Amino acid sequence: MEQSEGWHISRSVPATLLLGLITQAGAIIYIVSMMMADIEKNQQDIVEFNQRVSKVEQLVQTQAGAIIYIVSMMMADIEKNQQDIVEFNQRVSKVEQLVQTQAIAMARIDVNIEHIRTAVEKMAD
Repeated sequence: MEQSEGWHISRSVPATLLLGLITQAGAIIYIVSMMMADIEKNQQDIVEFNQRVSKVEQLVQTQAGAIIYIVSMMMADIEKNQQDIVEFNQRVSKVEQLVQTQAIAMARIDVNIEHIRTAVEKMAD
């Protein structure tokens, strides 16, 4: 048997087999090209998503700074309100003491008036 040079197709290979192989090769090429397009689209989507995430991170940092400022202002207000409450309680205590002193003085005055009335009635009789 003699070795032939190069590759050749024998007439015994059916044409449908060749057509099927060519069709499969075309389908593989089409699928690979579609996969490459999808991969490229996914890469673009990832870049866009990363940009959006960066913007959101910047907004979050800005808002976090604003929240920290607001909380610090609220804490200062709370501290001032606590001081005001302490001062108010002290003032109320002073007023209570004055009211008690006045009540005692009024009671003494009433007792003195009662004694004076009794003394005047005794003088009048």
